[in-house]
This record gives sequence, structure tokens and C-alpha cells, in this order.
Amino acid sequence: MHLNPFEKAELQAPAVASRLPMYFMLAALGTSVLGFLINLATVHFSMSEEAFGGYLQALPYQIVPLACGAAMSMLGALLLSRYYLERHGVAGYQNGAAVLGLYVVLFVLLMFAWGYLNAQIMGQVYRIMQERHLGASGTLVFLEPLGWLYFAMVSLLPVWLSLKLLRGQARLDASARLVARWEPALAWALCVAVIYLKLAYLVPGMMIYGEDLWLPVAVLAGALLYAGVTFLAVWTRLAPWQSGLLPGKLILACIVALLMWLLIAVLAGLGLLFALYAGSDPVLPVLLYGLVMLALLWLAVRLSMRWLYRPQLG
Repeated sequence: MHLNPFEKAELQAPAVASRLPMYFMLAALGTSVLGFLINLATVHFSMSEEAFGGYLQALPYQIVPLACGAAMSMLGALLLSRYYLERHGVAGYQNGAAVLGLYVVLFVLLMFAWGYLNAQIMGQVYRIMQERHLGASGTLVFLEPLGWLYFAMVSLLPVWLSLKLLRGQARLDASARLVARWEPALAWALCVAVIYLKLAYLVPGMMIYGEDLWLPVAVLAGALLYAGVTFLAVWTRLAPWQSGLLPGKLILACIVALLMWLLIAVLAGLGLLFALYAGSDPVLPVLLYGLVMLALLWLAVRLSMRWLYRPQLG
């Protein structure tokens, strides 16, 4: 066949990326609920009826760590699966349901494996915390690293294994990289919510262990509000379609934005305390502080996107 040297090669147009990461995110939410129900059933069969009743009464005060864990699982599943597809040029899988089903099976198996491992070490951890009289600092030293280990083992590992083990069913197409702007906006919002809830959970003497139920509810409402502002700030900044999600740059930009925002929040909080100490009406200063923090979060997100997160247009 004779090739015309003057004939221009036809460029392959970008294609829409797979929606599998979105389904992974929804599956992560479902497995978080499933994990909670399995843990609840385990506690029920290991306690007396009276002790289990007390456990149920204290359960609403744990909504902050439970919500944080669910948001972390959703964020991890979304970013890791999208990173895997972009890294290996995977346009999708022939049987996406099989990939998600394998993910659920692996989640359940690894969760039970974690339960066995956790039972072996938690007794020693609590004994050390009691002997050394570690309160909130014990959470940072022992329980928080274990929480991250659980996240890596039970939330992230099933996603990677399900994609890796069924790699033979993958359809390769490096041009399938277009993602709608709601996806990075949602990833940003989840990242902000996770960091906010994690910081709230780690504050010494946090109210989630207190007696006032409205306090953890207020923390959860604040996370939803800040996540919503972040979603809108990102969604209105991006074009309708982006060439890739760029998970690594997204996480870095989100952390930088929150560091800037938290620094300003601390400085503004000192001004708020001074105003309250001066004897002014607390309602107006607190309301103004909240509105200013929302505006500054929007600004911090926009600045961080300009500096660190600028995906190419689709």
C-alpha cells in the first residue's frame, strides 16, 4: 500500500475516562456501612444485653470518627482507582461488576483479618496507655497510626488488588483521560472534609466523648459546609472537562490550601478571643468569624489551584 508522505496523520481525539472510580467510591461507602454493621453484630454477640444497651446509647457520640472513616474510604477508593487507570492507560474493564464484586469480597476478608490482628495488639496498647496514663496523647501515639494502618489494609489494598488481579480484562486506551469537573471537585471536597474531621477528632478532650450530642453534630455539619464551599470553589474554577484527575497534585494542593486557611483561622481566632474578652456581644463577632472563614477557604482553594493544581483542558 502506497503511503502519501504529504497526508497528515489523523490525531486520536481524547475520550471520556472510565466511570469505574465513581463506582469504587460508592462501593467504599457501602463497605463502610457493611463494616459498621459487622462490627455492631460482633459487639452484640460478645456483650451482655445491658452492656450492649450502654454501647448503643454511646454510639451517637461516635458519628465524627465514623463519618471520617467513611469519607476517607470514599476518597481513597476514588483517587487510587483513578490513579491506577491513568497510570496504566486503562480505559475500563470488560466486566466492571466483577471488579467491584472482587473488591467487596477482598474488603470482607481483609476486615476479618484486621479484626484478628487488632485483637492481638489492642490489649497491649490499652495496657500501655493505662500504665503511662496516656489520655489524648495516647490516641496520637498508638491509636492514630493503627487507624492509618487499617485504612491502608482494609480500604486501599482491596481497591488495588481488585484492579491488579483482573488486569487481564482491562481495555487499554491512553486517550481515555477526560474526566468531568465534578470529579476533582468532589475529591477536593472529600479531602477537606477528611482533614477537618480528623483534626476535630484529634483535639484533646474532644467533645465527641462528651455528654452533649449537639457538639459532634455541629462538627459534622461544619464538615459538610466546608466541603460544600470547597466543591463550589473547585467546580466553578475548572472547565467542564479535564485531561486526567492528577490525584497526587490534587492531594498536595488541597493540603497546602488547608494549611494556609488554618493559619489564617488561628490568627483570626485570636482576634475573636480578644473581642470576646473585651466584653462585646459574642453573637456578632462569632457570626462574622464564621463568614470570614468561609470566604477565606474559598480564596485559599483558588490560590492553591492556581499554584499547584492546573489540569489541562479536555
